[in-house]
Amino acid sequence: MKKEKNELQQEAVVAHVIPSRIPLLNEGITKGDYKALRLTSDTQLYQAYELRHQIIVHEWKWLKENGSNKEYDLYDFCSDHFAVYHESKMVAYARMIKAHGLSQMMLQRDFFVLVKDKSEELEKEIEQRWGECVEVSRLIIHPEYRVHAQNVLYLLYTIMVRWADTRNMHYWYFVVDRKFFESLKRQNFIVHEFANGSVVPGGDVCVAGWLDLKASYKNLKDKVPDIHREIFGNIEL
Repeated sequence: MKKEKNELQQEAVVAHVIPSRIPLLNEGITKGDYKALRLTSDTQLYQAYELRHQIIVHEWKWLKENGSNKEYDLYDFCSDHFAVYHESKMVAYARMIKAHGLSQMMLQRDFFVLVKDKSEELEKEIEQRWGECVEVSRLIIHPEYRVHAQNVLYLLYTIMVRWADTRNMHYWYFVVDRKFFESLKRQNFIVHEFANGSVVPGGDVCVAGWLDLKASYKNLKDKVPDIHREIFGNIEL
């Protein structure tokens, strides 16, 4: 059967999102039976796309089914990908989109409905932080591991912080649901909200905001030194 143009375009995206760069953190970070990694192989990325499909398409219903059992997009090409494994099973994932301006972020495109009233203000803010901004997206946890969510997330944050430190990425932009945003604040991360609303009609309220990594480093060190050591280790910000 002849393939439609959009199907061919989707396959082309997958064919070009496999990173070939030599990772600086290829040894990963291990804690018990769990290991956090920066993803570098096609097998790892396809596992991530399948987990994203399971949660983002089926559970959250943020996107429509594409027939591939995988969720991927053009942002994957300019992203670094991270995951936590329990033995050989991927149980958590997030990516960091390397954007040098708001127009290159999902915030400005996919989530424009949330930030349209403040787009000019945000553009100026990001220009002032040139080279230090990254967008964190597709942060997910396998349903079977949400009872251990905090420990799994801390390990995921650890590998992401180590990588961000090598790239001087101190401002992390995101769109997350309100509950998750409030949980970040309760855990003493310094996060700022600049817009909110529903991503899909009738959906939960989501927050568009950013995390200040340097301020979070200081706040965690002052208030919860054990968690600070777990996430930041010997890093000095």
